[in-house]
Amino acid sequence: MNKSFILLLILSIAVSITAASRQKMVVKVITPEEIWFKSTVDENLRRVISRNKNIEVMMHDENSSSLPSFPGDYLNFDSLYNWGAELGARYVVLVEIESHEIEKKETFSFPFLVHKYQSVGIIVGELRIIDIKRGKSLTSEPFQIEQNGPSVIHTTLNNDINDPDLNIAASKKVKFFKELEKKLTRHLTKRIKAVTNGR
Repeated sequence: MNKSFILLLILSIAVSITAASRQKMVVKVITPEEIWFKSTVDENLRRVISRNKNIEVMMHDENSSSLPSFPGDYLNFDSLYNWGAELGARYVVLVEIESHEIEKKETFSFPFLVHKYQSVGIIVGELRIIDIKRGKSLTSEPFQIEQNGPSVIHTTLNNDINDPDLNIAASKKVKFFKELEKKLTRHLTKRIKAVTNGR
């Protein structure tokens, strides 16, 4: 038998075994509609998760018309499980972002003398992961990711939590939240890896 043929055969088998051992992970990201901001959490997750050679990542978004429809009752375990099973997934990862907000907080106070206020970007949501093969929920947990923005220090005489210097300029607001979403992505990928045993 030709040596090159044998080598090609061995290579083909090795590729087949590697492909068969990869686990399909279906990721669905739900975000609120924002006029001023387009979330990139789904793109960030695809980029990071796909670096794992053991995972075949499938993102489900508005362009996934050829795939089974995402269930309306997605908070119901059976609905989400059946959807993932129909897609042939090993894992279903659901990320639901409830809000992108900026809050103004008092972070330090020396009564009658000094007050420090901080703008804080906050993303609130929930992560759910289902193991289709084992038929169980691996996690269903809320998350709240924060990032500090501008801060001001006031004396009692000019104390004002609504100081305009705490506002984030419109030209910088999108960049600010993109950085916050990268922080969220790091948190999510860390949790996904932990509950899927390093997958």
